[in-house]
Amino acid sequence: MTTSKFILDNPYVLYGAFRELFSQAEQEKPALIFLDDIEVFGISNLPQWFQRRIEIPLPDEDNRCEIFKTELDHAKVSLTEEQLLELGRKTSGFTGSDIVSVVRML
Repeated sequence: MTTSKFILDNPYVLYGAFRELFSQAEQEKPALIFLDDIEVFGISNLPQWFQRRIEIPLPDEDNRCEIFKTELDHAKVSLTEEQLLELGRKTSGFTGSDIVSVVRML
């Protein structure tokens, strides 16, 4: 599922959209889901949404290399395996979104 934006007034519809997104990702393993700029307003009557906290760690060096490889392929930029490994080493602390931003600057 690719989408640039969900603008939904009904929190139950938003919840269903997220369930569908994660269900599709589960079927398409391995998959990356980038969530950016999530704003939740007026959902105090749905406390069950916030009962579980999921910690998503920063990508390790191997995963950063894979994200760079995927994003650079989309940008039609080719690097050697050694160059990709160097990018992975030099970007410790970067999120997947940070890496996408770096590639977009090229």
